[in-house]
Amino acid sequence: NVMYGWLGLMASTLLGNVLLFYGFGTATERMNKRVRDSIFVALMRQDMAYYDTHSIAKLSAQIEDDAAMMHSFSGEPIRTLTMTSASVLVGLILSFFFFCPFAAMTLLILPFLSFGAYMEMKMYMGEDEGAEAPKEGEDSAGAIVVETLLSIRTVASLAIQKMRAEEYENALKREDPVSVKTNLLKGAAVGLGFLAQLWGMGFMFWWGGWVLQNYGNFTYRQ
Repeated sequence: NVMYGWLGLMASTLLGNVLLFYGFGTATERMNKRVRDSIFVALMRQDMAYYDTHSIAKLSAQIEDDAAMMHSFSGEPIRTLTMTSASVLVGLILSFFFFCPFAAMTLLILPFLSFGAYMEMKMYMGEDEGAEAPKEGEDSAGAIVVETLLSIRTVASLAIQKMRAEEYENALKREDPVSVKTNLLKGAAVGLGFLAQLWGMGFMFWWGGWVLQNYGNFTYRQ
């Protein structure tokens, strides 16, 4: 009976994860396609004078970055949030029904676990692609790369490879002059989030064992 139970659990978990990834993946890709199509149609409807003030390199980089931001926001973070919310809700209901002290302690450490889940979602979304990022102009690092690659023959014929490389390096420094400090803070925040999650799980194991050992009102099965 135990073997059949484990086989049923594995089959249901496999089927559930397949449906989960398929559903969120399909919805994300369809949403991104509609966004890209809408942007492209909007650009095609612009007057020719519009492209005198907006370079093709800048528009191409913007379409690419916007699609990537949409994909990163609507994919993994929403799926992780759904899984985490469902796990917390089902876990609390079962805990209050079978093991009240464990459920009460879980509510106390839930804010710390939520902070860990929040930092994990921010890591998947990408801190450097958030809403606080400055708008890219023609002198941005991304625009310089796209423009250089589109005009690679002209760059090679004029022998200005070194100059374009220096412009790209200066653009990177201008966009993020304190990159080392920023990356250290991001890494520390993400690490602190994982620390809160792992120590919270360890504390829950310890608390459950302590209650079972000191109080006889609960059984190991509960």
